[in-house]
Amino acid sequence: MATTWTNREILKSYFRGMTDLECELIEQDSERANKYRHENMVFVQEIKRVLDEFCK
Repeated sequence: MATTWTNREILKSYFRGMTDLECELIEQDSERANKYRHENMVFVQEIKRVLDEFCK
């Protein structure tokens, strides 16, 4: 996923299911943890949590 996201890109990614995929890939590749990856993981998971709640 891109390092700079617009609101539109975030929503497109979420509704295409790419956010779920990104979370899965981050979890599968946890051994390559670094600061960028950790920050990206937190960001992606928070987007998913908020949008999942909003879409209920």
